[in-house]
Amino acid sequence: MGSEDAGEVAASEPVVRPARSADAEALARVWIDAARYYAKLDPARFQVPEMTPAVSAFRESINAPPTAHKVLLVAEVRGRVPGLVSAHVEHPVTNARVQLLRDLSTTRLFIDAVAVAEVDRRSGIGTRLIHAAEEWGRGQGASLVLLDTYVESPISLPFFEQRLGYRRRSIKFLKPL
Repeated sequence: MGSEDAGEVAASEPVVRPARSADAEALARVWIDAARYYAKLDPARFQVPEMTPAVSAFRESINAPPTAHKVLLVAEVRGRVPGLVSAHVEHPVTNARVQLLRDLSTTRLFIDAVAVAEVDRRSGIGTRLIHAAEEWGRGQGASLVLLDTYVESPISLPFFEQRLGYRRRSIKFLKPL
């Protein structure tokens, strides 16, 4: 591999950076792509949002006053934005000494969402996004990370458990009323 080839490989590596207002449409496309995946798995639980309101929601989120406790990061590859991760930190609760869960006495990073466009899945973009969110969380003082994923997803469970080393710690139940 010559030096030009090496430069080409490096140029195709995802760069993770904070989201910008100009990313809103690309982020909405990624979000809708992820929604299609989940809606196929369970149409009773998931829906596919409309493009225009999704773009507006992303633009509003990106343009909101910055906060030290939330982050929206994107992956950029050759000028394209094929993935996102949203996360926030929560600090110890004031009454942590009387809680059952030790976690509540620490600063925790919550991964709220991660999505990668279907054509870019299994390319390392999701891994880079999660690692960047974890690094951001450590910088905010977090000592552990928590996230939810759909238990019947054949993609997300192996991604988190086998690729990233997460382990299951609880089960959420649902019952329609």
